[in-house]
Amino acid sequence: MNKLKKLSRRLSSAKITPFLVILGMALILLSRQIYTHSVFLGMDSIFHFNRFYDSAMQIRNGHFSYFQMNYGFSQSGRMINAVYGPFISYLSGLLLLLSGSWFHFQILETLLVLVIAGMSMYLLLIKNSVKRSYAILLAIFYMYSCPVVSWLLTQQFTGIGAAFMPLLILAGTQFFKGHRFSIIYLAGAMALMIQTHLMTSLIGFISLVPMFIAGFFMTDYKWIYFKRACLAAILCLLMTANIWGSLLQLFHNNFLMPVYPVPSMTFFSFKFSIYSWTSLIKPADFALFIWVLYMFVRHFKQWDVKVKTLSITGLVFFYLSTYLFPWDQAMQIYPHLAYNLQFPKRFLVLPFVILPLVAGIMMTKQTTKHDYHWIKIGSLIVAILLGLGINLWAEGFKSLKSIHLVDNQTTVNLTHVYMHKKRKPDQIKNDFYGNDLSGLINDFTKAVPDYLPVRSKLEPVEYNNLHPYYKSHKQLVKKNVSKTYHFVKTVNADGSLTVRWHSPYHHKLTQLPVIKYANTKVTYNGSENGIQTGKIGSIIVHSKHGHNTLTTKYLAGNWWKIMMWICLFSWIFFVYMLFYKLMSRK
Repeated sequence: MNKLKKLSRRLSSAKITPFLVILGMALILLSRQIYTHSVFLGMDSIFHFNRFYDSAMQIRNGHFSYFQMNYGFSQSGRMINAVYGPFISYLSGLLLLLSGSWFHFQILETLLVLVIAGMSMYLLLIKNSVKRSYAILLAIFYMYSCPVVSWLLTQQFTGIGAAFMPLLILAGTQFFKGHRFSIIYLAGAMALMIQTHLMTSLIGFISLVPMFIAGFFMTDYKWIYFKRACLAAILCLLMTANIWGSLLQLFHNNFLMPVYPVPSMTFFSFKFSIYSWTSLIKPADFALFIWVLYMFVRHFKQWDVKVKTLSITGLVFFYLSTYLFPWDQAMQIYPHLAYNLQFPKRFLVLPFVILPLVAGIMMTKQTTKHDYHWIKIGSLIVAILLGLGINLWAEGFKSLKSIHLVDNQTTVNLTHVYMHKKRKPDQIKNDFYGNDLSGLINDFTKAVPDYLPVRSKLEPVEYNNLHPYYKSHKQLVKKNVSKTYHFVKTVNADGSLTVRWHSPYHHKLTQLPVIKYANTKVTYNGSENGIQTGKIGSIIVHSKHGHNTLTTKYLAGNWWKIMMWICLFSWIFFVYMLFYKLMSRK
């Protein structure tokens, strides 16, 4: 008996225990998908699968094109990855190649996201002096939260951003140390977020502002504090030079199609509805937030500046994510909120990180005569089990849809997603589990007008009048399989894309399923003349009778190559300094 107790104590105190517990709980969450052998298709699945497939094929064939999408998105030569997490896309592409099928890829990618989310949250809690037992449970609580699980169920990229968000908040909590905060950690955390998901990084940056201000007034060395913050900002800009370089070049030389302007932002906020309670904030999550609010008010005088700042920040962002904030009225004053933010529910990632952190600090600090340790432990376990139950329930619906798709009993029911009409009985099964990664990409297509070049800046009303989803489907998806011209596309070693077709007509105006940006060099039948573009950037030429050939290649310029080298060397410097700091501590 004593030996068992000693073994239990050793396991509980071992450094690897938190990782093993989080890994085990992540596998339990994935167990239903693994058992049913399902591939989950959500609102953004086909969009991101095309991104990852394009990167995977670039790596496999060695035909790299940082800007032009030559393999994914119907080989249209459009741009997405350059402005949407390019490094994560290449890493996911590599994982896709190693996985061998979309089913294995989805399991492995989701497992990585869950473990990173859990471990980054655990690190945030431990570094802020939260008791180890509470830190492990709160890390699992966060791993099961809706912002993180959104990647598992619907492949919303916010889920991957949420996995890294605790690292950014960890860097923010160092502001409370005064001028002693780490330049390397702050720059690295912010750069990692920007390289992952730009919108989530902007939301995270806003949350750092109150922490920065509080730390500024706390320190006696304000000039040193400000100077170190500026150095961190400069290093972060250098580490993300590829992102800013791409954005500046594309937006300076083109008018790009914005994302869909939502008609009502309030509709996409947290409301007391079944959808909100299962997909945005679960009842147990809400209970924890209310408990933090109660403890914050009840023992207000006992909390230091750090707890007060974090509590107010988390609660304010929670309020902003709900229908209680007048978002539709704000849209009338500033219409571009419909483009820039779209969904107030995006703010939820911050209260899900910050408020459990505050809860952990409050649980660790004894505010009454009795500690109630086991009541706290029991409450967290119940919250975790409730969250797990709701997640598994949602997975059950996704698994059922996947099984019906494989058995050809149904069609995919996702907005702007189209299935191949003439498919064989085992075609979807081979797409999900076979080695031919192109099958799923070809059989499931999605109309995505985002970042296509348009002729002028679009206001929300003009966006709807253009009917971009219809045009992108008609010109880039359906046109790609035209029986009249039989387009054949080839990716060349230099990253260019060649389109060949046979025209039965003489000198007929032909719209091609290929996109041209301002910096795209287009060669048609050996000439660069006579090139026109449509309203969403699709190339239009006068086809000659017989065989025609057109080649597109995006010319980024030497200055952009310089930006890439700056980014690369900045990351090498960051890794060296991070390793040096870790080794110096030992």
